[in-house]
Amino acid sequence: GFDFRPSRLKIQKDSCTFTDEFGQTMDEVRGVIVFKQKTRGLWERGSNIPLCSSMDGKTGTTAEGETRNCATCPYNQWGSGTNEAGQPTKGKACKEMRRVFIAQPGAYVPVFISLPPTSLKAFDTYCSARLSRGIADTAAETIFRLIPEKSDAGFSYAVIQCKMGRKLQPQEMLQYIRMRDRVVAAAAKIGITEEDYMQDDEVESEARPADDDQPF
Repeated sequence: GFDFRPSRLKIQKDSCTFTDEFGQTMDEVRGVIVFKQKTRGLWERGSNIPLCSSMDGKTGTTAEGETRNCATCPYNQWGSGTNEAGQPTKGKACKEMRRVFIAQPGAYVPVFISLPPTSLKAFDTYCSARLSRGIADTAAETIFRLIPEKSDAGFSYAVIQCKMGRKLQPQEMLQYIRMRDRVVAAAAKIGITEEDYMQDDEVESEARPADDDQPF
């Protein structure tokens, strides 16, 4: 009698904790990654509705329904961002995020975390390390924590920290592989909102990361 929408776990950058939709706070999140989604969003300050958003990180769709190639879009270039005063910054106007759908132990349905630009390098490094060792997302649990960081200008923010948990048995892996198809369909119905990007613009805009878009 309803369309399933995975619950979002929000990142609390000041306390470095996760909060679910019932207001419960967690120091860590443990579970199996059943789906990863690269997303992008371009917002006008003060608005929760994106001017343009992308569900795959490759093609953006504007509020008017027009499509854009993210790779060549001027808003996805370094130096296109602005601060609260409208002055240009080193960052991008269009923000790249990662939605990570996680099946927690004993749960029937997954939850998801939307990682802001400041956590992308840490998450991509973790996923790349697993891939290089031939460990699929559904082959082992992942433990997510948040660690405090401070930018050169003194802005505080939280960065995701991932480590591998227990390895799964073949029958468990099959269960999560089957779950993935349902999650992909549900994820496609969740539009991009400002909640996907929850860190201070000033932190991400201070400097360009050492490595830009990854090939995977």
